[in-house]
Order: sequence, then C-alpha cells, then structure tokens
Amino acid sequence: MKRNLFLFSGILALSLTANAQELKEEYMTWPNSQGLGEYASQWTPGEYLFEDENFYISRVKPKARFRNANTQINETLTEETDKNLVFWVPVGTASGGNPNARPNGKFDSEVFSMWSYVTHYGNWTAPQGWVPGGFADAAHKNGVGVSGVASIPWGSLSSDWATALDNMSKNATIREKVAKFLHYHGVDGLGYNSEFSTSNTTMLSNVRALNEEVHKYLTEQGNPVAENFWYDGTNDNGQINFDRGLGSHNNETFGDGEHIRTSLFLNYNWWGTPLSTFNEATINSQAPGRSLLDLYAGFNMQGGDPSTWTLLEDYNVSIGLWGAHDFNMLWADRANYGSTDMSKQLGYQNVIEQFFSNGRRNPIDKIAVFDRGSHHPNEGWFGMSAFMTARSSLSWDLATEPFITYFNLGNGQFFNWMGERQNDNEWYNIGVQDYLPTWRFWFASEFLGKTADKVVPNGLDAKFTFDDAYVGGSCLRIFGSAADEYLHLFKTAFTLASGDKITVRYKLIRGQADINLALSAVGDETAILRESGFKVLTVADSEADDEMWVEKTFTISGTLASLANRNIAMVALHFENAENLELYLGEFSITRNEMTTPAAPVIKIAKVLASHYKGVDAKVIFEMNNTKPLGEPVYNLDVNASMFKLYAQQENEEPIFMGITTSWAGMYYSIPTNLQGSDRIRLGVAAVSVDMKSDSEISWSEYMDMGEYTTTDDIQIDKTTIKPNESFEISYVDPRHDPADWKLLNSDGETVKQASNTTVFSVEEGISEIGGYDLQVTCNGQTSTFGYYVQITSEAVGALPEIYTLTVDGEETSAAEVKVDLDQTLTLGYTGRKADGASSRGIEINDSWIGGNLNEAGIVGGKSFSVSAWVRFTTLPESSAFFSIENRAGGWPVNNWGWMWSNITSEGRVTAYTVRGDGNASPVAVNYTFPNTIVSPNAWNHVVLTFEYNTQGQFRSLFYLNGVLQESTWTYGSSASGKTEDWVPKASYDVSASDWFCFAGGRGEQPVTNNGIVDDLLIWDGGMTQEEVNQVKAGLDASDLPDKVIAYWDFETDANDQNYFLSKGSKEGAKACSFKLVASTAQGSGVQTPQRPLYISGCPFIAGTAFQVETLPTWTAKRGELSESTGTDTEGSTKLTYSKSGDYTVTLTLENTLGSDTKSYPVFLVDQKDAVEDGVADEMRTYTVEDLLFVEFAEAGAYQVGVYNVSGMLVAQEEATVAAGQHMSITLGAKGVYVVKVMKEGKVVRTVKVLNR
Repeated sequence: MKRNLFLFSGILALSLTANAQELKEEYMTWPNSQGLGEYASQWTPGEYLFEDENFYISRVKPKARFRNANTQINETLTEETDKNLVFWVPVGTASGGNPNARPNGKFDSEVFSMWSYVTHYGNWTAPQGWVPGGFADAAHKNGVGVSGVASIPWGSLSSDWATALDNMSKNATIREKVAKFLHYHGVDGLGYNSEFSTSNTTMLSNVRALNEEVHKYLTEQGNPVAENFWYDGTNDNGQINFDRGLGSHNNETFGDGEHIRTSLFLNYNWWGTPLSTFNEATINSQAPGRSLLDLYAGFNMQGGDPSTWTLLEDYNVSIGLWGAHDFNMLWADRANYGSTDMSKQLGYQNVIEQFFSNGRRNPIDKIAVFDRGSHHPNEGWFGMSAFMTARSSLSWDLATEPFITYFNLGNGQFFNWMGERQNDNEWYNIGVQDYLPTWRFWFASEFLGKTADKVVPNGLDAKFTFDDAYVGGSCLRIFGSAADEYLHLFKTAFTLASGDKITVRYKLIRGQADINLALSAVGDETAILRESGFKVLTVADSEADDEMWVEKTFTISGTLASLANRNIAMVALHFENAENLELYLGEFSITRNEMTTPAAPVIKIAKVLASHYKGVDAKVIFEMNNTKPLGEPVYNLDVNASMFKLYAQQENEEPIFMGITTSWAGMYYSIPTNLQGSDRIRLGVAAVSVDMKSDSEISWSEYMDMGEYTTTDDIQIDKTTIKPNESFEISYVDPRHDPADWKLLNSDGETVKQASNTTVFSVEEGISEIGGYDLQVTCNGQTSTFGYYVQITSEAVGALPEIYTLTVDGEETSAAEVKVDLDQTLTLGYTGRKADGASSRGIEINDSWIGGNLNEAGIVGGKSFSVSAWVRFTTLPESSAFFSIENRAGGWPVNNWGWMWSNITSEGRVTAYTVRGDGNASPVAVNYTFPNTIVSPNAWNHVVLTFEYNTQGQFRSLFYLNGVLQESTWTYGSSASGKTEDWVPKASYDVSASDWFCFAGGRGEQPVTNNGIVDDLLIWDGGMTQEEVNQVKAGLDASDLPDKVIAYWDFETDANDQNYFLSKGSKEGAKACSFKLVASTAQGSGVQTPQRPLYISGCPFIAGTAFQVETLPTWTAKRGELSESTGTDTEGSTKLTYSKSGDYTVTLTLENTLGSDTKSYPVFLVDQKDAVEDGVADEMRTYTVEDLLFVEFAEAGAYQVGVYNVSGMLVAQEEATVAAGQHMSITLGAKGVYVVKVMKEGKVVRTVKVLNR
C-alpha cells in the first residue's frame, strides 16, 4: 500500500518558525474562574455545558495512600507527625496564553512527577472549580488532590468577584450542586487567594458553608484527598488580617472536626506571632478535632521571604509552597540547564528531584536543614524529604486492576507503542503519565539501607531519558558501575496470587551487570523473597543491543509458588558486577488473568481545527456507554479501559496512530497528510483494556473537510555557514506558499542575486564577496526585508563540514549492500571539504545574561553613552529579553523592570523598548516603537544602542542594526511624542550604582530565556554617530582603540578566576561576564553571579584567532567493533569487524562547532544466511530498484511485510499470499536506511536492513 505522507523534516536552518504545534486559544474553551456558580446551576448531567467539557473531567478515581513505617526512610514519622505539602503553583507558563496542563503539541511542557512528596496540587492558574482532566488523572493515580483557585486580587473585594462568590454559595441548593459538580469533574476542593476585604459578612458565611458542604460531600463519596485551601489573609469578618496564626479571628473559616471547611495557607511571616498558635492547646480550643497538619506554613518560591526552614523542623505544621503568578519557580529553573527543549526537560526533572528529594537526588544521602532566602535547589539543598516521607498509593486488588508502568513521563519528541515508533511529532499529555519510582532515587549498598553510610561512592545513578520509550516518549535510564547496589523502585502493598505474572522489560545499551528483582513482603520487609528466582540479566548474557527490548516474565508458580498470598511491600532491583552499565527500563508490571476488552467509544464531536504545512490539527470528544447513574463520575475502570488510542486517516491513505489519552476527549496536532491526496480526513478512537493487551474496535468519525489551509510566511536557508562562491538555497518552509520575487542586497543596497516568481531561491554559484546581505522577499505586493540574512564568511574562519565520498577498503561503492564475513576487518574511509580554521572568539549566552555594571565603566548620572555588540541568537523561545539595563538589587517592583528593557520575539522582531530609570519615583517612561526591526535569528547582527543627553537636558535613544538606523516613534507619557531622532523633553534618567547593562537573559521574573553568542562587546563615550557606528561595526584593533572607547571586551583573552572579563579602553579593567541571577532577600530581587563562560566561535566578520574550529569524525556501528579511528576535516578512516551474523548499518558524522554532516555506508550483510526458519524458506531476497523494495520468497505462504524508518516508525506495510519464487513490491519514500520486518503466521521470520539510494 503506497504511503506518501508529507512529513516535513528537512535539515534546513534559519527557519523563523517554531517546530511544535501548540494549543491555541480558539482550539479549546478555557472556563471562567468567576463562573463556577453559573456553571453548577446550569449543569445538567448527561449534557455538555460546552463542547470541550470532557477535557476537564477526571477519569481516574482518587486513590488512597497507605503507610508502612518499615519502608519509610525516616521510620520515626507517623501519620500525626508526617508533614503534608500543598504545591500552590501554576502548571507551566501562563504568560503568552495559558495551555496549563491541557494536551499540547509542545514537548517542552511541564510534566510534574514528584507526586510522592505532595498531598495537594493547587493549580494556581486553573479556574476555580476546574482542573484539566488529564492533570487530575495523573494526580489521582498517586493519591494527590487537585483544585483550581479563585484568583482574587489584594484589596477591597471587587464587584465581579463579590458576585462570583455569592453565586456559588448563596443558598443550600447551589452549595450542594457545586459539591456534586466538583465530585463529577474530579476536582478535590476549592482554593481561594483570600487577601481581600469586604463588609458582606453574609456572603462570607455562605462561602464558609459552601466549603463545609464541599468537604463533607466529597468525603462521604469516598474521596480520600478532599481539601479546600484558604490563604490566611481574609478573616471571618471580612478584614485583611495576616500573620496572626490560628485564633478567634479565623477559626470559623478553618472549622472544627465536625465542620471541616478549609486548610489555612499561612502567609510567609508565620515565623512571628503565628508560632504561638502552633500547638495542640490552640487547636483544641479554637478548632477541636482538627490537626496542626491542616495549617500550612507558607514559603514564597520566588525567594526573599524570611528563611525559616530550620524553625519549621520544630513545629508540627505542614508546608505550603507558592510562587509565582504566571509560572512556578521550579519550572523556570529548568532554563539553567541549557537552551534546547531537551536540556530544559532533563533539567526540569533534575530540579524537582533535587527540590523534593534532595540536592544529591538520593533521600538516604541526607543533608542537614539550613536557612536560606532562596528556595532554588542545588547540590546542597536538603529537600522536602527532610520533613516528610515519600508516600505511595500502590495498594489495590490486582484482580480488578493490574500494576503496570512504562516509566513514561507524559511527553516526548516522538510517540512509541510497545517498542515501535508510531510518529515523530512532539506531544504532551500528562494524563498518560505512568506510575513512577516512589523515591528519586533510593540507591543503597544494602536492601532497605536507610542511612548515608549505605550510599555507594561513585555508584549507579538513574535519570529519565527521552531517547527511547517502550510506550510513550520516555523511560528510565540506569547507568554507572557498582560491585553491589540496590535501586528501590516502588513502595507497594500488593497481595500476589498464584499465576500472577511479574514482568521487567529493559534494553541494554552498553556495559554489563548481574541484575535480580528484589521483592520483600509486609511483616518481614528486610528479607528478600526468592531472589535467585528473579534473574533479570546476567553478566554472561550482557550483550548490548540498543534496538531490542528484552522481556523477562516471572510467573508465581513452581519455584515461586510460595509468593502467592504474600503482600509485597518493596520492589527493587539488585545490581552486582555492574561495569559501564547503561540500561533503559521500559516496563515493570504485575498482572493477573486477562482483562475484559472494552467496548468501542461513541464519538460525539469531531472537528478539524487548522490545516497548515505541518499537517492538520483536530479534536475529538467521545463517550463510553456505562451503567452509572447520571451525575455520578464514570471512571475508565468502570468501562474496562485504561486509556484510549487516537487515530487519524486521510481519505485513501492508511490510518495513523497519533497518540493516547485518558480523557474522553483527544487533541491532534500536525496530523501528517499527503498534500497531493484527498482534502478530507477522519478521526478515530479505540479503547485499550486495563491490562493493555487488547483494544476495542476503532470508532471513526465521518470524513471531514480539512478546511482552509493556513499559509505561513516563514523562510529558511539550507546552510548555516556559507563560503565565497558556494551555492545555497532559500525557500519558504511552507510548500504551498505563493511564489515570490527574491533579492539579495549588499551593504550599498545593490542587488547581487535575484529570482522571480518562485518559492525556492537557488543561488547556484554563490556570492564571491565576504559580508552580510539583506534578503528582500516580495509576494502579492507585500515586501519583507530580513537584515543580514545571508552571511558569506572566509575560508579561514572554518566551514560547515561536508562529506564528499565514503569508501570501503579504499574503494567507493554504489552498492546498497556489501557482503562481509564474520571477523573480517574492513577499512572504512571518507573524504571531505576543508572545514577547519580559526576565528574570533565569542561567549555563549547559554540562558544567561551577558553584560556588566555600568558604574564600573564610569556611567553615572546623566552621562551619554552607547553600547554595541555582535549578537547571534540561536534560539528565541516565545518572547525573551533583547537588551536591558536593570537594577536587581532593590525591592519589587523596581527589580522586575529596570532602567530600560526590551523584548525580542521568536521571529526576531524587536517591536519596542522602554526607558524608565530607577527608583519608585522615576521619571515618566519613554516608550519607543519600531515598526520594521528584525534581528535575524541564527545570523550575526551588529547592534548599537545609544542613550544620550543634549545640553538642554533632553534625552533620546537611537537603535542601529547592522549599521542602519532603525526608524522609530516614541511617546513620553501622554505629554509628548516624536520620531526617530527627536529629543524627549527634560527626561533625566539617572543610572544607579546597581544598574547592569545586559544582552539576552530573561526580563524580571520572566523565565523564558534565549540562547546565542555575543562578541565584541563595547561601551562608547557619548552617542555614536553614523560614522562611528560604521567604524565599530568594521572591527576594532584592541591595541589601538579610538579615544571614545570606554570599555571593550573582545573575549580573545580568557576570563579571570572570578569569571570576569577585564576591559581594554579608557576604563581599563572594567568587568563584564556571563551571569545568572541568584535570588536575594527582597521579593524578586537577585544578585548577578558570574558563570564560567562557554567559549564558542565568534563573529566571522571581525579579526580574531582565539577560537580554533576543528572537525572530528564519529563512526556509529551498532554491534560492530571499531578500532584505529582517525580523521580530519578532509580525510579519515577506521577499522570495523563484526563477530555475529546480521545486517548492519554504519554512519559517519563529521562535526565541528559550525555544524555537522552525516552519511551512511552500504548495509553490511555479515555471514548472510537467507534461511528464515526451519520449514519456512531456504532463501529470501530483498533488494531495491529506484524507489521500489522487492521481497522475493522461496517458500509459499501468507506473509506480512512491514517497512520501518530509522526512527522505528512504520512507513509502509503489505500483506499477500505468495507462491514460491514470487515477490512482493513496496514503494519506499525518502532515500535512506529502512528496516524490513517479515512475518509469517504472526511470527517474525526475518528482519533485514535495506538502503534506498
């Protein structure tokens, strides 16, 4: 069956578009936080309030947690002393839209996973009474309650919020309906940002009655995690009354044991007066029957609140974490680990593991609690495990629900199902997150070793990886060396039965180890049960194979029969003789019997949301037939389902498995389509059984029109580094874009290359003259200009590697396959272009700021000055900082803005900047607007910003980009306005001693930071003229600087021991650095802290030799042995041998700091035997002719042939009954290596690799 699906995956660079397709506001309704009363009153069970309601219904019943002191690391903590923790923070980033925890097409989304240290997640940016259903599903699996929040502003209660609170609580009828509404939707309570004042005490009394009704009703319905939260600012009488603890002013809001209403989130000054109320006497007098653990000591995650962690140890109250309004601070901290989505996702998991477990990511390697104003974790952070135990919900009857985990976090850059690639789209759906290890990560030299002396020095480690998955987009990676070490995975209370099957699935990437499953039972937790019967891997069998998932299943019978009826308390892995181990853990499960196959879903709504060059966005909403009474929640277990598969099918094409969901609704992003095919598509859903072993039939919608195609104007270029007379190509990323006229202009505005009426601008013979060239694109009468878009650089500064030829034993070969004997030594060689060189040296932005203190450079008071630099932004996520002058040392809000700030969009647009000056009594701000300024991403741009005063004390700021003064308009409050070079009247913006100038970074509290390179940083005395701008842009000689150069940093000299670069110029020794902010004491304040600079190839248009560009080869030969590898940019070789039969692919990558090139050698057929299996075939041939794959069979039979790309994704499939000697032909797509899997009667009989040249 032909599949010519459009999967846009070119390697073209400089595209101005993001890769991920994100949730857009118009795709899904976001409930109104002030509308809970109206929603509840209008709610009729069985009818949708709005079409997207199913996205906000949890389908997982909240699980209860259990206690077992013997599997606690701190055995002294009891139910009465083990602190609770409310995480009252947003999910992800709310600024610039609010996807929150809803299904998204963006991999870099927040997959919180440290549930075992959280008792309630108050989703700060979710509406009151609503939580995305998938997020609630993940929390409920882990025994964690969830809620939204009434985001009521501080001060006098506004009329709209007064109405909202009244509507949801004004009488018993509505209060009961709100309680039932929350129960049905899976919301476990209400949250209030209660720092308002009101004289309407009747309304407050009604709200208290509502809170009591909600808690009572949810608890009566069996909800073990029901809890309401009240920020302890508004007291019982409607007054703002912070920092008094529990008393007669708020005990009605709190409630007693018979009338539980809320838990109190105490303001950050709880360390003062409230301490006197943290005792049993106060509880017994003010709220008899309540627990001190219902009082939550608040911590501001932004830092700056009084450091009271050591004080917390002395009081039996719980922990409340807040911060900030638009994003949680741990999510923001992920940017400290790099700028790519992958580094940020790995960084985020590391951050939350450090924060909740501890800085060493092993809760038995304890760190003493200390006081610190910043709550950002590092290697020395004590972690929440210092105050509480890791809790578990893994206790239920395995006859009704098996225990299965694939260690899937709930997002990925691809989607796998049962080890096979289904698609390569980015995705996010936290609802499908699996049960994850209870501890992160409890490694010990002894089973249940609980003290620091049981930590193995330089032993094993574990982290999640997004490189592979058995199901989803991630799995658990275990790596390192250790003679004898245990990894404790799960705290459980599962009673085994005869016939139960325990499965461990792994993939051995490299190294060796003896690995056993170590289980213990309740009542004798330290004794391992029949370890010799649970051998997962032995050193003798440690054959690395990164393509093969290995399943080890143990049945509770025979030698393991004695485990029947044992209540398993601990699941661990025991590693011995581990050397250079790298193992992926893809499944752990305990299953019993075969579960019922669920009925097919019933599709209610299917919609196409958008059609674009990446594919089609769509959504489906469905129901499952059930016998539950209307108004009662229906969980997936009630309908024999664990989750649902989401399919899409373009008319006349094969169905595509797009993803999974636990909600009864699904989002589709970038469904691949054949642009030459039908313009109709349909959506499908299948229910997956609870044991993951069977599916319902696929329910399909009707075929729908794909709708109006949305064209994007983004462009791309195929090379990041271009040399004189080297060909290159510029094009629209969208293949359906209208043709355009293209021009490249030199610095004099002259056209050097052009093309008309085309979507692809091919410059076949290149451009001879070194320099930057503006690109002008005219389409349908509209002209866009991209400054310095094409940059021609000299051979001397290095080039992008390019592989010219590949050789086998000294000969080039055009064969798709080469036969090789076992243990035969091959010499693989290559030739390549001249790519090595030397260039100016820059420093990488690396999610930091680049700059220094202005006062140190002599910039004070009303002094005129200019700042310039060469800048290349390589990533521009969302809206990030371009240039700013800021004082982070002071209090909020000054530290959140600064003296001057500007943002840059993901397309490189700098649309505006603001100059305000420092201090709360600063002058009126002047706001500059730039209608046509684009700082081209991935290209070098010369930037000059002037800040100048004239003799009349007037001010202006000019912006030069690549030597061209940018047109602008400005406003000065409401009193004056002007154009580019006009002066602002009488505006005195004094520079303070704490002001730093900086490129890049994140503005104020904004966590979004960009990445790139800065070179030739300079401060100039006065406002630069056009002539001076040109002089600086052309490059300066550090040994003979112009008199007006105050401070010049060319980064050719290394930073000093404090990570500062010292300037040349009239202010010699002024410091600049790459810095990050470390939180200080005041809210939002920080200290600029120099970071070790990352040196990188700098601007190619200025002189410099400090950075060496060196090209190195890397061969990848799975299951082959490489030796004597050597090579340069132009030639190299390696020796290769194979010790086992098979079909093998070898790739070569040449890489330097400017980029890389990769090519594949022919497929090596080692000791090839074409026999399939006894009685199946004596021979089977596979070969390609042009784009056709031929499979020739020697034996007759019914065969199924699947063709997979190198990512493991099925790209073509054919079934046929053939006679002996017949062949089957399949059309292949793009050139490259494919894996062909041949099956007969349901069994894999041959797997072979082929190369489509």
